[in-house]
Amino acid sequence: MPPIEAIEETYESTSLFGNDKSLASELLQNRLRSKPRPNRQWQAIASSATGFLPGWVITWFVLTAAICTWDASFIMLRPLSFPEGRLSQFWYPYKYYINLDKRYGNMEDSYVYTQSLMNYAEVILNLYTCYLDKIRSKHTIPLAFTVTVMTFWKTVLYFLMFAEPCGDTSYRAGNSALSEFFLVIIPNGVWLVLPLLVLVKLWAHITPKEHLELKSRNE
Repeated sequence: MPPIEAIEETYESTSLFGNDKSLASELLQNRLRSKPRPNRQWQAIASSATGFLPGWVITWFVLTAAICTWDASFIMLRPLSFPEGRLSQFWYPYKYYINLDKRYGNMEDSYVYTQSLMNYAEVILNLYTCYLDKIRSKHTIPLAFTVTVMTFWKTVLYFLMFAEPCGDTSYRAGNSALSEFFLVIIPNGVWLVLPLLVLVKLWAHITPKEHLELKSRNE
């Protein structure tokens, strides 16, 4: 932008302002004041080295994407992923798990197949959320909240299908309470507790205004 003095001289040379330098200067100052300026809160966010989501949330999204891919692939690659199958070494712990949740060993069960397709969709959304956070997209928080709700209620559905009276008890026949607690409830319960913590963390910042205020306070 040219110096103010040069612009004032231009105003002076016009017949509209004549030699009224004070009027030209006043109009110029009004013009400069009315020019939109970048939002300081957005500038603070743009200068931040991190994204919108806390580091532990990003870590959770990456870990759950990896584990859900592993779990869904076990289902999709049966019987190769079964014990004694050609790919069994990649799913060694499942030789114990399929004896507790017998749906995993039943090739005719449609629920675990459907759940695995949902797992793949969840993985894609988790990784896309991490990408949005990296580029600091305004859609990061809403998508993170949405995919976490999906994860939480998918796990609730799993427990309902596994437990009485919603589920088929034949899939739990012969299980001891201790083995179910340590090999079913605790591992799968992680997908209830951590998503719930993420939802609590994001709930207060689901709107852009509140999110900006949070980032501004943290700077």
